[in-house]
Amino acid sequence: MRIGAHLSISRGFSAMAAAAAGLECEVVQVFSRSPRGGKAKPLAQQDVDMMKATLQEADIRPLVVHLPYFVNLASDDPQVYSYSCEVLSEDLQRANALEAGFLVTHPGHRPPDGGAGLERIAAAVRSACERNEGETRVLIENTSGQGREMGERLEEVARIMDLTGPKSRTGVCVDTCHAFAAGYDLRTAEAVDDFVGEIERTLGMERLLFMHLNDSVKGLGSKRDRHEHIGRGMIGLGGFREILNHPRLHHLAAVIETPVDDAESNARNLETLRGLFG
Repeated sequence: MRIGAHLSISRGFSAMAAAAAGLECEVVQVFSRSPRGGKAKPLAQQDVDMMKATLQEADIRPLVVHLPYFVNLASDDPQVYSYSCEVLSEDLQRANALEAGFLVTHPGHRPPDGGAGLERIAAAVRSACERNEGETRVLIENTSGQGREMGERLEEVARIMDLTGPKSRTGVCVDTCHAFAAGYDLRTAEAVDDFVGEIERTLGMERLLFMHLNDSVKGLGSKRDRHEHIGRGMIGLGGFREILNHPRLHHLAAVIETPVDDAESNARNLETLRGLFG
């Protein structure tokens, strides 16, 4: 499994790539815009070119872009939904320009009255792909089920996949903290094997293209999205050892989105993961 981290682009894409190389990342994930909202800044071509050169030289691949969390692709509010669709389409365009392999998005929040949330999510993804030709694939991420989050069950993620149409432009990202908080046990070899079996049964392994490796502050089935440092949460080192070495997951790329308490946090978490291989 290729592992890396989610890194900031606050000092530019080229500085992010240099930081990724310094951490010996094999894959890296970023936001391509401020996750707090507002209009996205235009991409500076020289900065992007320098990033690409650094990533290529360090063999860091794929580059992954994450959609901001304020987007709600399931909203039944026409204004919110229209804005969310526009951000998704714009970020897919930016991801293509960055030559990112994947654009990861959370599904959205269930409308108070239920509604056709899954259909709206699928329609948004379909529209974005139709408007933006390119190699970047849109990945739906599973959630913890916190609040009114959609996508806590793999069956629901699979339904979104079925509704989006062509598989060549879409796929799934599995977050370990989210899965654990949603009720999928990942603490033992048997539990991880059962979870992989659930992925095969509901999604099909060919749809799983990327992972987020995060420990969980809260317990199994808590429905609380609280990431913890690797091995210091409720999943524990044993669980991550089984995930990293599972024969049906070893071909994937994955990043950590663990807490950044100080300048060495990412390095410590990556070192912990590397010590669990084999």
